[in-house]
Amino acid sequence: MNRISSSEMEIMEFLWTQPSGATLKQICDNFSSPKGWKQQTVRTFLVRLNNKQFLNIYIDKETRRYVYLPSMTKKEYLHRLSREFLEKNFNNSVYDFLLSFTGNEKLSEEEAQRLREFLDA
Repeated sequence: MNRISSSEMEIMEFLWTQPSGATLKQICDNFSSPKGWKQQTVRTFLVRLNNKQFLNIYIDKETRRYVYLPSMTKKEYLHRLSREFLEKNFNNSVYDFLLSFTGNEKLSEEEAQRLREFLDA
């Protein structure tokens, strides 16, 4: 899976809150004040996201404007990213990941109990 830069991720975070998608103007309005991004900057990020297949783009028949929609939910994106990380760095082993994550230290009793509950579900 292609990586998303931090700026592209900010745009995706915004788009994930827009159930019907957003136009270039709406996206620019969201980022012009806090980030100072100009329209061309936003357009560049949208082109990159589209090339990486993270966006679906369609033309609204009424307004005749492009509408940008994420091609996957945030949950789907994070799942794929996590799976890729596990495969690449831990030979797809959750056990090896947990050992690394805990620094080979024992989990607290509370953490162990929560993990047991998760595994039993």
